[in-house]
Amino acid sequence: MKKELQVQCLKSTQYVLEEWWMKNPGPFIEAMDQNILWIASGKEEYYSGKAECIKHCTVKDDIPNVYLQGQEYSVIHSDKNTCVVAGRYMGYTEEGADMVLCETQRVTFIWKWENMKLSIIHLHLSNPLHILEENEDFPRKAGIDTGKYLDRLLRDWRRRERLIFTSSEHKEYFLPILDIVYVKADGEYCIVGTIDREILALKSFKEVTENLASEFVQIHRSVVANIIYIRQLEPGAVTMFNGLKLPVARRRLGAVRRAVREG
Repeated sequence: MKKELQVQCLKSTQYVLEEWWMKNPGPFIEAMDQNILWIASGKEEYYSGKAECIKHCTVKDDIPNVYLQGQEYSVIHSDKNTCVVAGRYMGYTEEGADMVLCETQRVTFIWKWENMKLSIIHLHLSNPLHILEENEDFPRKAGIDTGKYLDRLLRDWRRRERLIFTSSEHKEYFLPILDIVYVKADGEYCIVGTIDREILALKSFKEVTENLASEFVQIHRSVVANIIYIRQLEPGAVTMFNGLKLPVARRRLGAVRRAVREG
């Protein structure tokens, strides 16, 4: 197949897939050969002939739009009248959809040039993650379960995104968690160190720290620090972004190092 036709096969492959995942099967149907063989990712998805394939091109309202990124397509074989295009892409659901999906798929298209027209004679979609349930042609259950899981995480995060306490001056504080640099015990109360001040909170060290997010690591029996503000770690101390040094217990040094590196 001529070079310009090979390029057209690459472009058409991308176009057909992008439109298909945006719930527009028209370009795919138009490009089908009468004798197309379509092997999809579901266990029973083996369709032969254009008429049978069209029956399975119905748009399902319960499936959200899926956007493609990381698309890579290559011509792996070409002869006088056929061109084999193989590739891969990652599909992800739109923001706000009830389903959350970020899935890699691999594809193979075989195009035929006949009567001055390109048509698809074979299409194979593989799903290496194998997250389809029985009788599913789209991972609805996996997407819905992931969406519910992320919603739960967001609800938990929102509950923790502010630290609320009364200071020794009887002022009510509503501090964003990201503004807190460290917390250290001070008798039965604790000191909350922010970006620009220290505040004596009328809460115990335990009460405050148990509501902090995972960005905080306990560096000493009576001190926790926000890892995003740690600039230097040495035996016995960490140096924060503003030059402040906080004590690090020797037995916690390894855990603090891992938390900073992985954070």
